[in-house]
Formats: sequence, C-alpha cells, structure tokens
Amino acid sequence: MTKLTRHFVPVIAILLSFAILLFSCQKELSQETSGIIPPPIENQASIEGRVIDETGMPVFGALVKAGINNTSTDNNGFFKFTNASFTTSETFVTVSKGGYFTGSRTFFSRDNSNNFLKVQLLRKTISARIPATSGGDVEVSSGRGTVSFQPNSFVTANGTLYTGTVLVATQYLDPSKPSISDQMPGDLRGTSTAGNVVGLKSYGMVAVELTDETGQLLQIKSGSNASLSVNIPASKMTTAPSTIPLWYFNDSTGLWKQEGSAVKNGDTYEGTVTHFTFWNCDDPFEYVKIKAHIVSNSGSAVAGAKVQITDVSGYTAYDYTDNNGYVDGFVPKNQNLTIAVLNACGQVVYTSNIGPFNAETNLGNIIVTQNTSTISGTAVNCNGGPVTNGYVQILLNGATEFAGISNGTFSLTFINCQGSTSAQLIAVDNITLKQGAPVTINITGPSVNAGQLTACGVSSATFFNFSINGVNMSANTPEFYRYGWKEVYDSISLDADYGYAAFDSIISKFVYVAFSHPSNHIFTVPYSVNSGLEIAYSGLNGTSEEYSLEPLNPNTLPLNFTIYGGLGQFIEANFNGQVKRVKIDSTGMFFPADTVNATFNFRVRHVSSPF
Repeated sequence: MTKLTRHFVPVIAILLSFAILLFSCQKELSQETSGIIPPPIENQASIEGRVIDETGMPVFGALVKAGINNTSTDNNGFFKFTNASFTTSETFVTVSKGGYFTGSRTFFSRDNSNNFLKVQLLRKTISARIPATSGGDVEVSSGRGTVSFQPNSFVTANGTLYTGTVLVATQYLDPSKPSISDQMPGDLRGTSTAGNVVGLKSYGMVAVELTDETGQLLQIKSGSNASLSVNIPASKMTTAPSTIPLWYFNDSTGLWKQEGSAVKNGDTYEGTVTHFTFWNCDDPFEYVKIKAHIVSNSGSAVAGAKVQITDVSGYTAYDYTDNNGYVDGFVPKNQNLTIAVLNACGQVVYTSNIGPFNAETNLGNIIVTQNTSTISGTAVNCNGGPVTNGYVQILLNGATEFAGISNGTFSLTFINCQGSTSAQLIAVDNITLKQGAPVTINITGPSVNAGQLTACGVSSATFFNFSINGVNMSANTPEFYRYGWKEVYDSISLDADYGYAAFDSIISKFVYVAFSHPSNHIFTVPYSVNSGLEIAYSGLNGTSEEYSLEPLNPNTLPLNFTIYGGLGQFIEANFNGQVKRVKIDSTGMFFPADTVNATFNFRVRHVSSPF
C-alpha cells in the first residue's frame, strides 16, 4: 500500500469507527421548578448560527426549533430566524438530526436583537450490540466509561419486554474541554431533590441511547437498573469529591434533575441509573447573574465576539455577544473569575480578573482596544432583487465568518485578526442555489462598505456521481457532505495529500479519491493527475463493506480537473476506466475481489480541511 493510503484511510476509519454556566445558556424556569412565574413580555429577536459535528464539519438539514418557529440548516450548517416573536427573555433552541443526539441552547432575547449561536451535535456512535436476554457491559467512547446492563431488563416504548438485540449508542462529554459548552444540552443548572435550582460543576458527562435494530427507542424496565461508570478528567481529580450527586437532563423543563449519587473509585465515578438520556456527575453550587457590554475604542458595539469565563480551577465556558454587543449569564457565586474576549482568529484581545459576586452584577462596558471592523453591504439575486434567504461567507486569515442576509442587506462586526488587512466575501442565495464569485475587500478602517454583492453566476450545488460497472452509487442525497481539501503531511519536503470526498452525516458511507503532490502545487485547469491515485468507497452498495480501487494502468487513466477554485469555491473533476477492486475487512486486511469499470465525476466545495 502506498504512503497516501496509510495516511488517508485511517482518517476515514476514525470518522466511522463545567463548572461555569455558559453565558446566555439559560432555560426559562417554569413555575414548577423555580416557584416564580416570569413576567409576560412580548419581543422580537433574530437568531442566526451554525450547527457542526465533533470534527467541525457543518451539519446539513438539521431541524432547528425556537419556540413555535422552525427551520433547517443549509449545506454550511447555517440557519437564521428573522424577527421571531417570543414571550420570555430566555429562549430555548433545539437542534435535531437523524444519527445525532439532540442539541440545545438558550439565549436572552432582547427586543430587536440579533443573536449568534453555535451548536455542536454529537453522533450516536453505536458502541455495542448486546442481547437483551443476557445484557452485558458496554464501553463508552473508547474507555471513557462503562454501562453494565442486567439480563431481561429492556422494554419498548409501550412497556413491552424486549428480547432482541439492543443497540447502545454512547458519547462522553469531557468537562475539562471548553467544547462541552457547545455540546451539552441546556446549561449547567439543575433541580435538586430539595426543589432548588442550582449551578452544577461537572466531573464527567455521558449520553446513552438504546434502540432496537429498526431504530425504535428502548428503555430500562421498571424495577431494574444499570450500572454507570464515568471517567474523571485528570485535571479534575484533585477537586473531585468522594461522593457526588447524579443528574439527568429533563427535556420537559430544560434543566438537569438530581437522581441518585455516584462514588469515586480511582479515576471514575460509579453509580446506578434507572433510565437513559444525558447523565452528569455534578457538584452543585449557588450562582448569580452577570452582564457585560463589549464595545470598541469608539464605543460601538462588537457583535459576535467570543467572551470566555474561567474560574480559579481552570473551568472555562464561553458564548458570543449579540448584534448590540451584549452578553450575560450565570456564574458561580462568591468565586474569583477571569473574563477574556477573543478575536475572529481565536487570539485573546482582552482579559481581566472579576468577582467574586454575591448578587446580580452589570460589568458595564468592556472596551476592546484591538481594531474592530464592521463589514456591511447588500446582496442581490440573479434577477437583481434582494436576496431573502442567504448569507455572506467571509474568509479572514484562514478563519470563516458568516453574515446572514436580511431583506438584501448584511452586516458583521468583528474583532480583526492581527495583521489582517483584507477579506474575501462570497454571497450565497439558498433559494436558487447560486453564489457569486469571491470579492476581495480591503479592511482599512472600522467601517467597510462592501457595496453590492451578487449571489449569481456560480452554482452552489455540489455532487459526487459514482458508478461501478454501470451501477449508480452516487452520493447526492441531502445527508452527504462533499468537500475537497489539501493536507500537508511533511513540513520539510512540503508534500501534501489532496483529497476529494463525499460522506454522509453520520460517516457510515463515503467515496473518496486522493493523491500526493507538493503542497505548493498550483492547479491550472484543465489539469490531469495519473500518478499515485487512490480511490475507495464504503456503504454505497447497501452494505458496510469497504473497497479500494486501483487503476489498472495509471498512466492512461487520469483524474481530469476542469475547475479548481480557491477556498470557498468549487472543484470539478472526472475519472473513467478499469480498476482492480480490493475488499478491506474490519481489521484492515486486503482481499482482491474483481476488475470493474469505475466512473465518477464530482463538484465539491474547496475547504481548508474538513477534519
């Protein structure tokens, strides 16, 4: 096998195979959980955001709900609600997609504000298939915990005893990583057994879902339980209590609910549970609400700024300011904290020690001295009318920002990256699946008028047509992502892998073609590659089998490129010829199969790296 296969295939194989309450991530407290009826309000707010998976890939076609409003994410995982009506100041947003655990977020919907969210969905990775009649032990996320099931302890949704095969999907959420803020449901607040709403300091969180072979939900039968073991991160061991309450996420209240406890045993917490959803090992604490207003030197609001809070033990959480620069949420009471503001490239541009707080506190204006920029303009469709459903993709020093288009206008204020003097803008019309050519603008001051962009001229549709001996196995259904990228694997010789792939949202099906070239290679189309070509696919023939395809005569069977655009643009290529098909089993062993004719042509979006 060539170097490329050794380097690239494991990436596909891998894809197959808090103490601080997050700013703006608060559920509305019901009368039942808080004893307080929130005063009725009537406001309108807009929400825009992005839904990604654990690898940072956008999730296409996810259902996003906010109150009575719902929409779906586009090919870039982008969604937007414009002037949605709400009757509370805290608004709950849920995101669901087949093959993923449901995600959720909450934000304070100030009247006429535009709010920015990012939700990271966790795949329902099947950790094990166990017989219901005998039960068994299931490992959570490669050794991050275990679940032990009793024999004959499973029931269907209507309470009937289930005796077939149980599919156990699991995910571990690491409380030592800031990404838990984007992954966990709701926020880290819960209702204790005494009925008090408290803050939660997490020492380990797991998601578990039980289904039958057809995907129907199962649960633990009444009177039975399961043993749960959850790993404690090494950085949390010294503060982890010997006994800790267990909490499960309650979808009806949007809060965690205390049920049972777990005992520390080495580097794990061990306890028993009677049903499955998200479970959390948390130490409760009192909390208070704080507010902040992020502004530039000139006093203008900084929208979409990442605001990060860290406590003395290193727990970190973050959220983003709304279009008016406001961010607020709950933090631990009577604790010293650090607040930081990050720019578009993740660099810290402001930091300060704050607290301790024993009552609601408004921090007032936080002035960011690094340059902020506002890029605004208009966008029209192919008919010259305003784009009503779309966005502008802004490429900035390797970072990508998105500005939603509302009635043909867009605006994005951000803290500029150090040394960045220009940006590329691409206007996209979701209705017509058209986008414009990239437009480069100079960032010369705090306000940049990009003028009128045209979301026309370039199709934003992608495809990957693939067939073996005339049998179509195309990867063009909505769950497939289609991307092309370059990945440098040797910093000395500057060799790079160039890959072009289509894979579905739960990474159980894929087709890819890849080869090696110097990383400084410039593609001038038309261009052909006939050396070191690697082709593989899995799951497209209705099974989970994986195949590698080797061209019989690489010198006369090239991959032909007809379009090769830059980042954010598109790449088109085609291949047609006889190949030797080799089957790859679950252990990575190769078994020669047959000789077939392979044909494919693709149009994929050019990204920096999808992994």
